[in-house]
Amino acid sequence: MSSDFMVNFGNLIKRSRQKLGLTQAELGEKIGRPQSSIARLESGLLGDTHFGFIIELASALNIRAEDLVAQAMGRDNPPLSKKDIDKSKDLQRIKSRLKDTDPVTRKLVNDLFAELADWIKEAPKMPESKKTA
Repeated sequence: MSSDFMVNFGNLIKRSRQKLGLTQAELGEKIGRPQSSIARLESGLLGDTHFGFIIELASALNIRAEDLVAQAMGRDNPPLSKKDIDKSKDLQRIKSRLKDTDPVTRKLVNDLFAELADWIKEAPKMPESKKTA
């Protein structure tokens, strides 16, 4: 992950944590990480984030994971539609199912999501399709 992304991501985590009135230690407890990991993350130094970790953080901070990533990338996400809310619920179901899988399967899924994220970043932006009357 790029250092700009990690710095932005860390700043977002810090602001969100403070907004909830949580200490670094309390956030770490919620996601099973030591306070030192949260401090490094907020400083933009923890570069080993993975999809599952981002989902855990977002959940602990009451933020959608996709909003957290979009903001760290400098993009704004529009308000959720019913369809988007359903997708977010689907991601939460995937997360809970992954917690019950073996480490090899989790690693394979994590690698797949990382590859997909890289592909999305590299894909050219598609022009808006013109509406025909």
